Amino acid sequence: MHGVGLVTGEREVREFSADDHPQMMQALKVSLGSMGFLMSKTLKVLPDYRLSRRHYRAATDDCLAHLESLIKENRNFCFYWYPRRDDVSIRKWNEDSGEHFLDSLSAHQMLTFYLRIFE
Repeated sequence: MHGVGLVTGEREVREFSADDHPQMMQALKVSLGSMGFLMSKTLKVLPDYRLSRRHYRAATDDCLAHLESLIKENRNFCFYWYPRRDDVSIRKWNEDSGEHFLDSLSAHQMLTFYLRIFE
């Protein structure tokens, strides 16, 4: 939230913005209505964009060894571990640049993640 219109318990209409009242905005985010009734919200949003999702499997050890770089290099990242198996399902979401995702991987990354799929 970037700004709100609030009706207080005394029926006052108050306007708050993140620029002018940063502490009040933080308090309003967690107040659960105890500070008044929100009658309007101003949201700060990003322009629309496309995300592409890549989904593949890898060995658990390989995923954990590269975990920090997977988190840093991807807009969104998650993995699911399969109990009693030595692999994980990896999902990455990134803004779609139009290039094929294999073009952006190093040879080492391709060997580490993709050759394991065909073992």
